[in-house]
Amino acid sequence: LYLWSLFVLAKKSDFASLDTYPIRTAKQEIFLDEDNLAKRYQGLLYQKSYRDEKSTVQIIYTKQYNSAVMISRILEGVGIRVVDISQQNKQPKVCTVYEVGESFSGTSQDLSQFFHCNLVEGKTWVSDIILELADVEPLWTGK
Repeated sequence: LYLWSLFVLAKKSDFASLDTYPIRTAKQEIFLDEDNLAKRYQGLLYQKSYRDEKSTVQIIYTKQYNSAVMISRILEGVGIRVVDISQQNKQPKVCTVYEVGESFSGTSQDLSQFFHCNLVEGKTWVSDIILELADVEPLWTGK
């Protein structure tokens, strides 16, 4: 009953239509145009609490730069500041979120939960939080 009342009382302007996806064609195949999609829907799921927290994130990838870029777009779209994308040669086994301090921020907890990563107290050098993609990286290739 509560959900029904929310929909009935909502204005049409409270909703955004997602029915027209930007596409591109190449070699007689149809692809989702990621750049136009990002421009069109950037900020749609924005959460002010991430900006209020003022945490910055560095994304570490091993092989697939495109995966890191796609993830950074998603994070920026919800309000998380990504300040660096770096490559490392060592192959970590599992995705890990690192943050300095004894208590973890809401941003690091949400990153850990969303990507199913370990949440570890550890040293950071460029940002407040490090997201080391590891086994998550191949899932976000965008191809």
